[in-house]
Amino acid sequence: MQYQVRVDSLPAPLQDAWHAQALVPVVDDSPVQIVSQHSKTAHWRYGVIEDALQHPARTAERSETIERLSRKSVAWPSGRYATVSAKSIRRWIRDYEAGGMAGLRDRQRSDKGASRVFISRTWSDGVPFDDATKARIAETVQRKTRSFFAENLSIGWQWIARFANETLYEETLDAGYDTDKRRLRAICTVSRPFVEAARPYREIAIYDKDRKRHFDRSAPRIKRSRDGRLPMDIVVGDVHPIDILLPRPGGGTFTPKLVAWYDLATNRFFFWPVFLKKGEGVRQEHVVESVIAMALHPEWGMPQNLYLDNGGEYNWAGLIDDAMQLNTTIRHLDSDPELAKIFRARSSAIIKARPYNAPAKAIEGGFGVLEGGVFSMLPGWIGGNRMKKKTANVGREPKPYPHGEHRFREDLANALAAYETTPQSGFLAGLSPRQKFAEAVEAGWQRMDIEETALRAVFARTVSRKVSQGAFTLNNVSYTSREIQRLPAGTQIYIRVPVSGDLSQLAVCDRHEKYIGLAVPDVAFDILDPAGAREAAKRQSVNRRAINEMRGDVDPVDMRAELKRLAERADAAPVPESAGTIRLSDTMRAIGRDMAATPGERKAIERAQAEADRQAFRDASDKFLGKSKNRRAAR
Repeated sequence: MQYQVRVDSLPAPLQDAWHAQALVPVVDDSPVQIVSQHSKTAHWRYGVIEDALQHPARTAERSETIERLSRKSVAWPSGRYATVSAKSIRRWIRDYEAGGMAGLRDRQRSDKGASRVFISRTWSDGVPFDDATKARIAETVQRKTRSFFAENLSIGWQWIARFANETLYEETLDAGYDTDKRRLRAICTVSRPFVEAARPYREIAIYDKDRKRHFDRSAPRIKRSRDGRLPMDIVVGDVHPIDILLPRPGGGTFTPKLVAWYDLATNRFFFWPVFLKKGEGVRQEHVVESVIAMALHPEWGMPQNLYLDNGGEYNWAGLIDDAMQLNTTIRHLDSDPELAKIFRARSSAIIKARPYNAPAKAIEGGFGVLEGGVFSMLPGWIGGNRMKKKTANVGREPKPYPHGEHRFREDLANALAAYETTPQSGFLAGLSPRQKFAEAVEAGWQRMDIEETALRAVFARTVSRKVSQGAFTLNNVSYTSREIQRLPAGTQIYIRVPVSGDLSQLAVCDRHEKYIGLAVPDVAFDILDPAGAREAAKRQSVNRRAINEMRGDVDPVDMRAELKRLAERADAAPVPESAGTIRLSDTMRAIGRDMAATPGERKAIERAQAEADRQAFRDASDKFLGKSKNRRAAR
């Protein structure tokens, strides 16, 4: 909670400073608390309670002082004026007496960062249950949601949310919360992310009900082909073009680039030459390889701090920062107070250069010594300006280095050795860089080693991919592993891709950044190779076991019963009163009736109409005959 020192153990100036600002009495031979590191809030609270602290605990004088202070308006840290309650004053006095100034600081929540919401904030804040009950209900709803996915091939999240809402409603009722039905319905709702978290369990339904879809979409496979069966205390970094011409294969000349690392304590250089093709520039992978080589070199090892330029080739720097923090200490840079201030103020082991900064000037000065000294002794040196033609062939095109790349690397190493063994004035005071380095080693300096595999793992970027058929694709190459083959199609995974080096093994993590395993490039089996069938069977067996393990997290669901329960619990649709009836003419009514009739009804109507017509004819005939008979009788 606090740092304690004996005042008489401090240097005299610090003792004087302590006595000038001490907030508590100093007693000989007693540990005294230094308060300068405590927050402004703690000092402000001490100022509020200071008068009360002058009286012993549990005395009337202290109680009277607290009551008086609680009625006094004071300026709060925010700038507003207000009183402080007696309860707060007593709590601060208790905290101070228990922990000193550290006890007056604001405390962090013990559960900071932990989720305190169950299912949804609306439900979690709306129900009167304890956390254990909420957690139990949440687990029930989660399991039911997973079960719906495991039972259904295609219903959307909205339907599953409705079923989950119903389960949440019932569980809330069963737990004893009986309130207004409409209000309870309003709070018993789940969100789409809550539902979607269970989507991977749909793989069970796909496997059980649509094996072809599982085979086409999820079942891990092997690749087959009909093709032929053939098969590295402050190190400053910079990229520097060497002023030496080399011939380019196929014609033309070029100047090689140098990824250089400069040890600010000894003026040593570490060189990593790069020979680029026409149109190419130094890329991240070149610089990364140079850092790895430096870290593995027996005379160098892991740097504690890197000072880099702001070029794009250093965009990888953040990748190594965490690893370097393990080897970083903050030191007093007496020769450069401004740089020392920058180092103490930062938290990263990586510093990006600013214009006109001292470390950059140091490495530039070192390059000046190299170019004007040992490099100028090599054939092909052009002195930085090929147009002036300072070399032996004045008036003509510069003559390139004639001995090839391998010999050039040897000459470069010899030039570096000559530089390191040459005494330098200024910072080295007549010592050579190598002598300065030897002094440090003799004084007990030791390098910090790091495993190459760990360093290459650090130099990697993270990309996301989705699993499809037990594999994922990166740069048009398919990768797989037994761990990947267990995952349902569509599962999002995160791949660590090395910035430099081999891609034959890639580390894979899940969405919670938990390491899954290594993935390797998939292989293509010949179409007739029986080993392919055996590998396919193994992959599908791994996948089936994973699905069966998922079954332990779900329950069988009777979808007909769930639909019926949903329908029975749904509010009945209201029946509105009639506003009147729209009536049509007899003709339109007949047309509508005939149009609505089925073919069988239409035939029955036609038969009835025909019979009615026949009966009408008979009636007419009988009437006519009756009239004729009467006329004859009358005659």
